Parts: sequence; structure tokens; C-alpha cells
Amino acid sequence: MANKQPTHDRRATATPPSVTTHGVAALAGATGLSLTPQRIAVVQPILAAWLADSAALNALMQADTHREVVPITVLRHAPHDAEGG
Repeated sequence: MANKQPTHDRRATATPPSVTTHGVAALAGATGLSLTPQRIAVVQPILAAWLADSAALNALMQADTHREVVPITVLRHAPHDAEGG
């Protein structure tokens, strides 16, 4: 019998990162974006919400009940028409 590691629900330990206007300005600067203070003030709560939701989804997908779930990618090719090949 394999030695199974203890498991727990990681959702309780998910802590979304803190997003400050200073952090948004630093991130924008690191990527070469020139954002005004007004634009930074608009972006900050949106980025904070996205990161919090991302952390929650990440924690959920790490739970044992979702451990075997893998992303699916579907590639579709346009059908070939009779004349154009």
C-alpha cells in the first residue's frame, strides 16, 4: 500500500494577494505602461478582485475532489471547401 500524504481542503488557506495603488503603478512601470494616477485608481480594485477570484479558483481546483480535472483544449479546423481545398 502506497504511503498517502494527508490531505486537507486548501480553500481555507487561500489568501488573495494584497493589491495596492503603489503595486499597480509598479506593475505598470515594469511592463512599460504609462498610467495616470486616475487610471491606476480605476485599475486597482479590478485587479484586486481578479486576483482574489483567481486565488479562490486555484484553491478550489487543488482540492482532492478536483485533483484529476485537467483543462481541455479544442482545436477546430475550418472545413475544406470543394474548390479551395
